Amino acid sequence: MLKFLLNDTQRIKFWAIAFLLVMPLGGHLSNLILVLLSIDALQFFIRQPHSIKKAWTPINLWLLSGFLLYLIGMFYTQDKREGWFLVQQRVLFLLLPLLFALHFNIWKSIRERMLTAFMFGNFMAAIFCWLRGCYVFWNGIYCEANIKGFPVYSDFSKCLHPTYASLYLVIALGVLLIQHKKWPNWIAILGFAFLLLTLFVYSSKAALLAAFPVIVFLVLNRIPKKWRLKGGILILLSFLALFLLNPRVRKLQGMIKEILSHQKVDTTISSDDSNAQRTMTWKTAWQLFKEKPFTGHGTGDSKNLSVAIYKAQHLDVLVEKKLNAHNQFLEEAVKFGLWGPLWLLVGLGMILYRGIKRRNKLLLIFVWLFYFNFLFESMLLTQAGIFAFGILLLILFNSPRPETPSSPELVNK
Repeated sequence: MLKFLLNDTQRIKFWAIAFLLVMPLGGHLSNLILVLLSIDALQFFIRQPHSIKKAWTPINLWLLSGFLLYLIGMFYTQDKREGWFLVQQRVLFLLLPLLFALHFNIWKSIRERMLTAFMFGNFMAAIFCWLRGCYVFWNGIYCEANIKGFPVYSDFSKCLHPTYASLYLVIALGVLLIQHKKWPNWIAILGFAFLLLTLFVYSSKAALLAAFPVIVFLVLNRIPKKWRLKGGILILLSFLALFLLNPRVRKLQGMIKEILSHQKVDTTISSDDSNAQRTMTWKTAWQLFKEKPFTGHGTGDSKNLSVAIYKAQHLDVLVEKKLNAHNQFLEEAVKFGLWGPLWLLVGLGMILYRGIKRRNKLLLIFVWLFYFNFLFESMLLTQAGIFAFGILLLILFNSPRPETPSSPELVNK
């Protein structure tokens, strides 16, 4: 215990692993651990200065530019209070690259342990949600979603928003099946089945769509070659059956038809019709983008401008919820014009290039999951989204190259 208190390196490692462990659980504990991690990291840097040059890597500069974009938008935004709140959220894109770069060797030495802690954190969150869900079901407690039977979606996922919880969970599946191949198969099968069932009860439609190719890939990557065809078909049919049986997914067909036919959204949108709500937020964001396509409306004005349009069209549900664009590309476009989506696309290109070049399967899974869900959620407006995107990106982006076929371990296999 005394060694832990006196050793800066050990404390940094402890807080980093603890942060990844509690991140899927949500709440304020992760914020507290991040503060403690930052304090110890700063003290360590002051006592043992490292080269600041390590902070100027392309991916770090990209994240830092995302923070600077929000600062620039403050010069011409009207709602300064909302703008500074968003800048405060985005400051993690300034803090995380610096923490990671200045203590790169420390993070490198515990990378696998951090990802394993993140995986166990997801198991803990899932177990909590199942215990609470069973309690709600057995006691007949009313659920906001008005779906009879076992609670799903936000009635089930109480640690995080269901979309974020689902993304965390799929990445945890990747860690389980890719990083821990040496674990016994029965552990992998039970863990896979438990997390997959939890994913369907989270019932995030966008996350389920994004998870489908990832699940197939993970299974085919794990099982022996002679079983891949049969296993792939079995997983495909099972996933489709569970997906179509999900009560929230059944509404997806109506949303797709509405988008394709460009129908006008009914002004009597119900409070539980997320498809119609999301369609209207997209149309509103596109309308605002067309007003200022090159500069945008600034960091803090998108919410107020959207609510004004909702009021003009008598969309009371959207006014009450003050919904954002529910699309990260449109959200950035409303704030910063073309520069916002361009920033996201530059990051996409960098991450894809790195993942393909280094054959980093977890990094490719990460970028697919997040960028697909960027089409349906403004994930980088929330602390949970910024936490996950920033720290998981830095951990996975800086992962070492996979072992080459010439390595003794693979030759012996």
